Amino acid sequence: MNYLTLFTLIFYGVIVVGISISTFILLRYGPLLPISAGDKKENSAPAMKKYALFVCHLYKTNGGWMDFAGSFNSVEEAFESRVITEDEAAHVVDLHTGEFIRLQEKE
Repeated sequence: MNYLTLFTLIFYGVIVVGISISTFILLRYGPLLPISAGDKKENSAPAMKKYALFVCHLYKTNGGWMDFAGSFNSVEEAFESRVITEDEAAHVVDLHTGEFIRLQEKE
């Protein structure tokens, strides 16, 4: 057996033993650092509300989430949040059910 093979076996053995010990400690004692609900980052994104508003230009859509204009608690609140111009269309999706709620176009 050459030195490279011996070194490789020892190297992988140390890794396997280290992972095994870490797993045992984690399963036996839980995380070593306390995790609390108050440890949120200041720049974390706000929670999504029930209804999502999507607004796109009639002649060119960005597609999918690129047309996302915000989330709201009600369908009325969503449409009141933005004035739809004559070259735009908007629709609201219920994020809980995935249902397409309403389409609004300027006439």
